[in-house]
Formats: sequence, structure tokens, C-alpha cells
Amino acid sequence: MKKLSKLILFIIIISSLICLVQKLGILDFCFYKITQEDISNYSAYYFNQLNEEEKSIYIKIDKAVQNLKEKVFLGPQEQENINLKMEKILTAYFYDNPEEYYVSNEYAIITRDFKVFDYVILNLKYITEDKYEIEAGKKLLDEAIDNMLKTHIKQGMTGFEKEVAIHDALVQHVDYYVYKDINSIPAIKHTAYGALIDKEAVCDGYAKAFKLLLEQCGITNVIISGKTENENHAWNLVELGGKYYHVDVTSDKLNDNGKHVIHTYFNLTDKQIQQTHIVDDIFVIPIANEEKYNYYNKTGNYVSYEDNLYSKLSKIISVQAKASVLEIKVDKRYYLQSIVDTLYDLDFNNWRSNKRTNITYSKMNDVYIFIK
Repeated sequence: MKKLSKLILFIIIISSLICLVQKLGILDFCFYKITQEDISNYSAYYFNQLNEEEKSIYIKIDKAVQNLKEKVFLGPQEQENINLKMEKILTAYFYDNPEEYYVSNEYAIITRDFKVFDYVILNLKYITEDKYEIEAGKKLLDEAIDNMLKTHIKQGMTGFEKEVAIHDALVQHVDYYVYKDINSIPAIKHTAYGALIDKEAVCDGYAKAFKLLLEQCGITNVIISGKTENENHAWNLVELGGKYYHVDVTSDKLNDNGKHVIHTYFNLTDKQIQQTHIVDDIFVIPIANEEKYNYYNKTGNYVSYEDNLYSKLSKIISVQAKASVLEIKVDKRYYLQSIVDTLYDLDFNNWRSNKRTNITYSKMNDVYIFIK
């Protein structure tokens, strides 16, 4: 009788476990117990801003990604703020790890309701589930990064010069993916792979490629999320000389197939970037209030109010003689007409000798761009 009772109890337990496995889909997901040692082995900018529970979930996601698992068991979670929590953790993960290009920015949160707890499962999506295709893609991405650096980075370059070279290469060689509906953008266009292999990406693809390339040069930077022109946007904060600067490669991309390279959004302060950009407040980001490595300050293309306008513009024109655009940052107290009149007197771009009476310009952050 006792043996029969034990057998019945055993069958009940096994049946319950089978039901649990089927209900949770345990055969198909990653179940990891994260220790304090695991947490101490991770260090990335956004990871370090998470609390202990969020860090554990971040690591679970990373372990799942490394094993190409779709479902990540998160255990019992409070349902009220689960969507905001996961958005924060996944944003941190994607921005800290742009090399994991094959993880789609689409995901689903699945809740399994039990009598005692509500268990949460994160359902990840991949651009492809073919492991060999992913390994081949990783190799292609590594090769593209190496080729880009070998082509554009020269021995003896300073950090600033490397930053300029990488920025200009992305502007020239990566097309912006034009879309009508933001929700229809292919996932690959949001990635460094899209930028460096397909040569076509949207803003976060540019930012992720910029991050990877700068890191290979030993330049610390983080990806920033926010808005510009009422649309979601991404760009970078770059550290030079112990100070941070905003760089928006996408916004320096003119709609002319890379013919012209400009630097209106190269190494800006918080105050300057805030003229056109709004930073998301989900994370704390480094303060950027230094102008030493602003492109125009560093290259001598800034005209202060104390300068002789004619002499300074003459010098800038001579330095930029072979460039396809003339870029000038000016003191706010200068009027555009005085700059145009001086350029006319200097016969900029053969203005007078060709009897040209018009010139194309744009103004942003006190920078004038004159297209030749």
C-alpha cells in the first residue's frame, strides 16, 4: 500500500513538473542563477547605473544572447512597472553592447500566472536564428572595423584626429536609410552591421558603429538616446582629455550622398546640443561643458568678436582651400551680412570674378556652412 501511495505521489509530481515545463516553455529558454561574482565580472557604462536586480536581469539577457536563446526566465516580478523596467535594462544592454547586432530591438514580455507567483519570461528576437550565419556576420563586422581603421587611422594621430577621421568616414561612406514609417525600418538598419557592412543605417546604427570604431582606438564613449525634431534619436558622448563632448554623426550627414562632410554637431557642450536635441532622462549621462575639443575651436575655424574679421576669414579660407565646404563658427555678435560681405570682398569661391551673387549657407550652433 505504501509503495502504491509513493508511486501515485511520484506520478503526480512528475505530471505537475511536465505541466510546469510546458506552461513555462522551460525546454526553450535560459534559466540562470546570477551570483554576486557574476555581477562583479561585468562593467559597462549603463550596466553600472542599474540596481542589483536590474543587473541580474541584464546578465541573464547577455547569457541568453551568447547562447542564442529566445526565452529568458526572469522569475517572479512586480507587474506594475515591468514594461518600464525592461525598457531600461534592454536600452542599457543594447547601448553597452552594439557588437551584438543580431539581437533585434523588438522583444515581448510574457507573464505566466500561478497561484503563488506571477513569473515573467522575456522573449527575445534575433535577426537570424542561424548560428553559422551569425558567426559569419560577426567575422564580417570585425573585418569591416579593421579595414575602416587601417584605411583612415594613421600612426601618430591624436585622439581628436582619430575621432575626426572616423566621423568623416561614416559621413562619407554610410547612407542614411530613408523611411516613410519609423515602424517599418528593418532591424538591421539599427545596427553597426547595417552601417559598416550594408553601408546604410538610421541614427542608432551610426551611433553604434561610431562607438565600436572609437573603442578600437582606445577612445571612451557612450551612446545617448533622446529626440530631435520630435523623433527618437541616438548619438554619442565622447571622452577626450577627461571631458565629454556630444557628437551626432547622423546630423552631420547632408542629403548629398556624402559629397560634403560637415562638423556642426562635432564635440558640442550640453548647452549647444540642447538647441536641437532633447536627452532622455532614463539614465544619468556625463556632463559636457568643455569647448576645448569643439571641432571649430580645435581646428582654428572659430572667429571671435576680438578677431579682425577680414584677416581671420582670409586665413580660414586659405586653410580650407581644397575643401568642398567652408565651415566657420562665429561669435554670436556677428551678423550674417557682415560675414557674406567679407567673403565677397575676399572673392571666396571666385564669387566676384564669376559674377556670382548668391551663396548657399546654413546656421546651427553659431556655425555657418558655405557650400562651394
